[in-house]
This record gives sequence, C-alpha cells and structure tokens, in this order.
Amino acid sequence: MSCSFSKDRIEQAIAFHRHSCPGLAIGIRASEYCLHYFPDTGPADLVCVTETDMYAVDAIQFFTGCSTGKGNLIYRDYGKAAFTFYDRQQKKGYRFLFSPSFPDAIAQESAYLAGKKQDGTFSDEDNKRSTALREMTKQWLMECSLEEAFTVKEVYGEIPQRAPMAQSVFCDNCGEKTAAARTHIHEGKTICIPCHNKLQQQP
Repeated sequence: MSCSFSKDRIEQAIAFHRHSCPGLAIGIRASEYCLHYFPDTGPADLVCVTETDMYAVDAIQFFTGCSTGKGNLIYRDYGKAAFTFYDRQQKKGYRFLFSPSFPDAIAQESAYLAGKKQDGTFSDEDNKRSTALREMTKQWLMECSLEEAFTVKEVYGEIPQRAPMAQSVFCDNCGEKTAAARTHIHEGKTICIPCHNKLQQQP
C-alpha cells in the first residue's frame, strides 16, 4: 500500500525538512500510521514520544502537529527508531517500531558500502551507487505497506500529561530567570542547571 498522503502534502513536508531522504520517509509513514490509529484526535490530545532525533521527527511534526514548543513532542534519547503516539482523551497509546523487511539485496549492499565509507575505501563510484540505493530505499519506504515497515504494539501505563505552567525564579549565581523546577539548591542558594554543573566541576 503506497503512502496515502497527497503528493502536495509530501512535497510540503520535504520543503519543511529542506530535502528528501529515507529518514524523512520513515517519519512520513509513521505519521500516516499514527493518523490511521487516531484519525479524530485533536492537536491538544495527541502526543508523540520519539526515541530518536533522526530526520523522521521533522515529518512527524509536520503531519501530526506534535512539537516540543506545545509540549506534545517528547524526546527520549534511546537511539531507537521508535515512535509512541498517545491520545490523552482516549487514554490509549501505540508504539511504532521501525523494523522494515527491506529487500535483502538492498540491505546487504547498503551495509557493505557503509563499511567502506567507515574504513576510508569509499570511491566516487561507491558514492554514486550509495546514492542510487538511498533512492531505492526511499521509494520502497513510500510504496510498502505500513505493516512491512513497522511493528505496532499497544502500550499501557502513564500517559504524558500537558506540561504545567512553570514558576520562574532568578538564579542566585548568574541572575538569569529560569524555571523553578529546573533549579538546584547549592549552599542555600537557588542555582540554575548550567551554573550548578560548573560548580560541580570545580575542585
């Protein structure tokens, strides 16, 4: 099943990200899967927890409206291409783990060329072939079924809530205003995180 988003919307997402690549395609398809499970969820109730900071996150922001500024795009540095979407109102969540069944030939050759790039034997011809493989990968990602690209698992437990309005205080060291919940008490003084880190490094 090819991607259900219109060509215009996909082009807009590419313009938002500034280029087209397999990573962006992963985010496009993850967003499509999210909206399949949560077609009527409003922007205030939809939350994405991403376990990676890869290109895919830009597509998720574009198509779902989840963003760090609104507090409904939460980044956890796990290094996994996995995206968990929640509907706060329905109290439901699904984790989409990118686990593609790429054609073996593409996967093996891509891995081989990646190894050559690492050991410094990557030639101009290898670069051309690598570019072609990236295009093939991107095309496969946009045309495969969502079930071929992701493993889906319903998740249970605490659903991320809306970020509360944070009280601000002044750091007693640098004088800059910061969220009270992000401060430390050091020798009876309220200290922001950067100042606290510097104090911890002092002999």
